[in-house]
Amino acid sequence: MKPKLLLAVASPLTIDAFLITHLKYLSEHFDTTVMFPNLNNEWQVFIEKHPALSALGFINLPIRRKPSLFSDLACLLAMIRLVRKLSPQIMLTVTPKAGLLGALSAWFNRIPVRVHIFTGQVWATRKGMVRLALKALDRLIATLSTAPLADSQSQIDFLESERIAPEGRIHCIHEGSISGVDSQRFSPEAVNLLPVRQKHGVPEGDILFVFVGRLTRDKGISELLQAFDYVNKQFPESSLLVVGPDEEHIEQSAIPHPKICFAGKTSQPEAYMAAADVFVLPSYREGFGTVVIEAAACGTPTVATNIYGLSDAVVDGETGLLVPVRNANKLADAMLFLSTNPDKRQLMGEAARQRALLQFSQHAVSTFLVNFLVAQS
Repeated sequence: MKPKLLLAVASPLTIDAFLITHLKYLSEHFDTTVMFPNLNNEWQVFIEKHPALSALGFINLPIRRKPSLFSDLACLLAMIRLVRKLSPQIMLTVTPKAGLLGALSAWFNRIPVRVHIFTGQVWATRKGMVRLALKALDRLIATLSTAPLADSQSQIDFLESERIAPEGRIHCIHEGSISGVDSQRFSPEAVNLLPVRQKHGVPEGDILFVFVGRLTRDKGISELLQAFDYVNKQFPESSLLVVGPDEEHIEQSAIPHPKICFAGKTSQPEAYMAAADVFVLPSYREGFGTVVIEAAACGTPTVATNIYGLSDAVVDGETGLLVPVRNANKLADAMLFLSTNPDKRQLMGEAARQRALLQFSQHAVSTFLVNFLVAQS
């Protein structure tokens, strides 16, 4: 009989973006049940796209991403009852809210193996009492977890330096990354999926910079727009595509620029990454930066901020360039350097792809997670 495993996350987006392959591997070794808020029947959509998931159990979890005392308490009580009923050997959680409620409900029911995956800290960019409170919650998650994981070594170093967990307690998932990269989907040939340049009016000869991700201030969008404006004045044959859901109405507040296009949300990020000459991620905080290795697998070098997580995803000077966080001038210098050095840009892109394929394959990352959980159980 397979050991029972219960996975809890706070958003179906986490499943879709990072956990599909893990679930396929986990289902081969564990009797797996997934819990998340199925607000728009996402689970049925996942099954239609990935029939192998039909073998898994599913529970609609009434959890909200944003803090809410009464709804969070109600969700915790519901989770305690559900965990008691299912009685899994392993509780696996991803995302902070699910991590906290899942760890509490599993600890309350004395579930023997409690694993949380840290994927970046919201409080890393906060100050004052909010930072202290959020840190305390992460410390509680780490304490209640019997075997916490993180998706980069530099994130582990950060968590240890902030005393979230003692040295050696948190383990890194394989070489880093929560999910690895699908090298068949993310490849240079993905450029043929969608005529990106034609669709968005990018001149064929332009150097194309691409950002893919949620449009929030913590992603460094403000610095990106400032930096590109400078780059375009120095190197007019350049364009910028900003791709992703605009969660903070950034496009509305941005000054219109003829060479900047906000492309919105896409189901084909690989097409944009493969079409790009340079991928850009000037984030303030990242657990690892999976989009960086996805772009790398497409043969595209990255300019990113030198923060924990991204410093694992980019080898500075080899697969891309790292710049100081919140520094539009240094970001512009790096973007301009790659604009005017095509040979260097090509070498970095080739090195990035080789590193992505060798160190961050989905098979290797999912195999590590399965073996880790088997060893714990």
